[in-house]
Amino acid sequence: MKPSKAIKEYISNNIADPWVGTDWEGYRGLDPKQKGQVGEMYVEEMMKNRGYKVKPAATSTAGHDRVIGRTLVEIKFSVAQSAPDKKSIKDNVFMINHVGEQKDWTRLIFVGINSSTDDVIKFMTKSDFKKCRDIYFKPQQGGKKSGNDDWICCGKKLQELLKSKYMRDISKW
Repeated sequence: MKPSKAIKEYISNNIADPWVGTDWEGYRGLDPKQKGQVGEMYVEEMMKNRGYKVKPAATSTAGHDRVIGRTLVEIKFSVAQSAPDKKSIKDNVFMINHVGEQKDWTRLIFVGINSSTDDVIKFMTKSDFKKCRDIYFKPQQGGKKSGNDDWICCGKKLQELLKSKYMRDISKW
């Protein structure tokens, strides 16, 4: 059976890229692993430009993404989300997902890319993550009973976290 006209229209209406005409055009079409790679490359270039020595993790399963100086760094990267019309962007609406407390990292860098306002670039220590995890994050998969070490923060809670004492501006690295 071929998809109906309604299904084709639904697909067509939901593949819009609100980033067309910007430096981030096409990013939405990447798969999650590719998006992660883009974020890691972005942070690596940014930190090298700031004078830091940056190396990739020794393996893809190391529990961190980069080593900046001697610091094991987990990188979380998010472009601002689409508005419900799928044609515009809701600046400062981001997501931090798949944060693992048991992974081998000491600092987490978050980059939030906006379309018309300044980007958000902040970091937190693992110690601060442990202190604020139950305030701002939720278990990502399986709920609290699953025992899964996979945490997510989005929406209003992320806005609060970004303004909290737990997140520092990247200039204070």
